[in-house]
Amino acid sequence: MEPYRIDIMTLFPDSMRAVLGESIIGRAAKKGAVEINCVQIRDYTENKQMQVDDYPYGGGWGLVMMAQPLKSCLDDIMSKAGKRRSRVIYMSPQGKPFDQEEAKRLRRDYDHLVLVCGHYEGVDERFIEECVDEEISLGDFVLTGGEIAAMAVADCVCRMVPGVLVAESYFTNGVDSIGLPPSRHCEGANGVRLNNGNGLATDDRETSAWCMAPMMASTWNTELIRQAGEAMGQEGLLGGRQGRMAPAFNLHRSPFQGRVFEYYSEDPLLSGKMAVAMVNGTSSMGMFDYIKHFGLNDQETYRDKRLKTWANEQVIRELYNRPFEIAIREARKTIKYTADQEGTVKTKVMRGVSAMMGAQNCFGPVTAFANYDLMTKLVREEWNFNGVIITDMFSGSESFIELTIRAGTDTWLVWQDTNPAVHTDT
Repeated sequence: MEPYRIDIMTLFPDSMRAVLGESIIGRAAKKGAVEINCVQIRDYTENKQMQVDDYPYGGGWGLVMMAQPLKSCLDDIMSKAGKRRSRVIYMSPQGKPFDQEEAKRLRRDYDHLVLVCGHYEGVDERFIEECVDEEISLGDFVLTGGEIAAMAVADCVCRMVPGVLVAESYFTNGVDSIGLPPSRHCEGANGVRLNNGNGLATDDRETSAWCMAPMMASTWNTELIRQAGEAMGQEGLLGGRQGRMAPAFNLHRSPFQGRVFEYYSEDPLLSGKMAVAMVNGTSSMGMFDYIKHFGLNDQETYRDKRLKTWANEQVIRELYNRPFEIAIREARKTIKYTADQEGTVKTKVMRGVSAMMGAQNCFGPVTAFANYDLMTKLVREEWNFNGVIITDMFSGSESFIELTIRAGTDTWLVWQDTNPAVHTDT
């Protein structure tokens, strides 16, 4: 996943780097959540004096920044932007007033901002007309240059990028030592849901709504479900999400169970085959699904209060665990990759299920995602699952988190307001 990028065109890059390289934004840049570049406009002048100011084109009072170095600087920036959704913004006193809603818009609609800092009496009007998409103002007052305004915009927008604030739900930080890139996730009971509500990884962009799981299972058509999975995978990646907290395929025990609309069926074989088809589709597009909720999660009420769920081994293996075993053993993804320097594209078939969510109810006396016999002895050793296991969304103490990790679960799905001291989603 590429970081959210901001390029700031300025005459004072060192001063801006000193501010933006510290605190929350600085730490976010170091871990790869954002990329902020302060670009010296003088480096693009075509005169020996590195002059950037001149009299206004067509005459007028005072000096303005010349169009040529600004345009050359912008061209160089855009040549490195790739296919990002870019927006060029001139920090100007006559621009649109900046507020939190504007920050949300810039964060939502673009993943690359170019902030142009004016100086002197402004910038050459030809540059504004030809290159600038919009003008933004901090308010009805005049500053010496646009640097302070640009830093305010950059700080405000970056704070809404997943992974910038410490306890960010639905985001896993990168781990350089093992080559793990940062990734963003979403919910997806009936598709890809970017807006998870309650301020958790909220994204206002709309996405496609598909029929619910019981209707999908009623088709008995695994090829159709695979195609639906491909479409969901494409939409998820287009929305900047690499992982999806779905599909869920706990068994239907009662119509009043609470979330049967998310689960395929009361039959373990049908549920498992539908899950295989869905994961085959999404994973082949490059997305990974957290199949869920593993471990006797068959009641919604009180499951977050350590609800104790009991069953004998035969029932557990033949009914409740069976769909998950089918998905892990049978799902396959077909990935395309560049095989040589000539650009030859080849394909490779790999295991499709690479992520799973442990349930928050108790599997017997122990919380499912913290149960060693379940997460390690069964899933990893017997089923040979070597993917990542995450908890259901839960708040826990440091000791409980340690118990969970020791049991074989890898990551912790946190609430956004979780204490940073126990934030362990990486």
